[in-house]
Amino acid sequence: MKPRFRHIIYRALAYASNCLIPRLSVLGSIVMAAIVVSLILQSCRHSAIICPEGGSRVLNVKFMWDEAEDAMPDGMTLYFFPVNSDGRIWRFDIAGRDGGKVELPYGSYRLLAFNNDLPRIDYSDTDSYEGFTANARFAGKTLVYAPGLLYVATVDFVDVTVCGVEYLDYEGCDKNCPQGLIRCYPRLESTIYNVIVRDIDGMSLVRSASATIDGIASAMKLVSNESTGHTVGESLQLSTLGQQPEMSGVTTGFGSIKGEFEYWLTVTVTRTDGKTFAKRFDVSSQVLNSSNPRNVTIVVDGLEIPDDDLPPSSDDDVGIDVGVDGWHEIIIDINTDSVIA
Repeated sequence: MKPRFRHIIYRALAYASNCLIPRLSVLGSIVMAAIVVSLILQSCRHSAIICPEGGSRVLNVKFMWDEAEDAMPDGMTLYFFPVNSDGRIWRFDIAGRDGGKVELPYGSYRLLAFNNDLPRIDYSDTDSYEGFTANARFAGKTLVYAPGLLYVATVDFVDVTVCGVEYLDYEGCDKNCPQGLIRCYPRLESTIYNVIVRDIDGMSLVRSASATIDGIASAMKLVSNESTGHTVGESLQLSTLGQQPEMSGVTTGFGSIKGEFEYWLTVTVTRTDGKTFAKRFDVSSQVLNSSNPRNVTIVVDGLEIPDDDLPPSSDDDVGIDVGVDGWHEIIIDINTDSVIA
């Protein structure tokens, strides 16, 4: 025992002996002295907070849509990956866009969240925070369905204790909330492709039209936003705008794979007489040099619809041998099932 504490105890005992014994019984004096000593000792040291093992805490996860104000997902899925590699991965599904409450054991985690209302996406490597991958579903040998608008939020560090929650926000700033509140900021990670065909000569001959974009990535890693998988094509329906000699359509995809530099647009038109023609355009520069890699506009100017029969193409795959300078008649069905989900 330190000399200072020993001196305090001696004074307390002396006080009890000289002042209390004449008025109280010996037993009462001893009890009183013990209480005084206990209070003095407690006032002289700082007690550490001990967090019990095996406990859990309810967290309130709130989604902040500052970077995607128009997003209206039906629900969000959350994955909490333990920093300790042998820990358990926790998954929660929350309805709506606002967020909700989840309960987690005490520990350190990394959080991945994304909207769960896109049925044309399959996920792989779901046991890995860095490797978690979204895959567009195939609609054919080289075609995939448009994945839709995928929103992703990540929190690189979340520490859950009996005292609250501490986490790093999207700017890397440390946040500490005793109430257990975590704010997440989802962002759009899909790429929107806007296709515009204008100055069309022969619009009166068009019964329906579609387009196929070749060169889009089939998959994307959610945390790093890295486009991966294979280069594939996506089809979209082209619609007319009133009496204007113009057609347009929209689809979504997972961007460009690093090292891939070719994008092709095939416009397919069915005339009022039932004959179908296709024409292919190199749109690589428009896609790769877009000012907004998440919102790409592809424009084809001065399209002339053929008004007579053409020699039929010998190759059913219009994405391989069709020339850039002319139309080719085709006798195949083009998948145009491409809607932003």
